[in-house]
Amino acid sequence: MSSDPFGNIWITSRIRMDAHAKFTRLDRLSHITLTIYSVALLGFSVFQSHLANTPLGPYTSEISIVLSASILCASLVV
Repeated sequence: MSSDPFGNIWITSRIRMDAHAKFTRLDRLSHITLTIYSVALLGFSVFQSHLANTPLGPYTSEISIVLSASILCASLVV
């Protein structure tokens, strides 16, 4: 037996607080990532005709498909 019976409670409580902080940080990061992907998809969709004369022009539909698939996968994971 240890001399401090509440020491173990503090250790497990601290571990839970650290895990919650990590979860909150990752949750915020995932929402920011989804927002960036959504805005990028919207930009490629809206400005597709303006991007026709750029090096990305021929690939805008493929980029939109990749962004759509990544938004779907990321939202399912989150």
